[in-house]
Amino acid sequence: MASSVELRKAEQLRIQKAELERKNHIMQKLGDEIVRLRELHDMKQAELGRRVGVVQSYIWQIENGNREPVLSVLSRIADVFDLPLSTLVAVCD
Repeated sequence: MASSVELRKAEQLRIQKAELERKNHIMQKLGDEIVRLRELHDMKQAELGRRVGVVQSYIWQIENGNREPVLSVLSRIADVFDLPLSTLVAVCD
């Protein structure tokens, strides 16, 4: 039988795993929205990166859910597409 310490540790690990999965899901949704907007505006990753002030690989990482962008970058991405930041991140709900 597992001790109470082992049970608490197992529960903490389960919670951490669920939080990580949720974060990954949110980052992928955000990335998908940025791809959608970029393609709607017939823009390449390199062009978006240049306009935002980051390298193309940073945009690729965001779009593929591999990078959590800082707020200032998200704000500049929203500006490029003439959107309020709240509209850009609303897809994450």
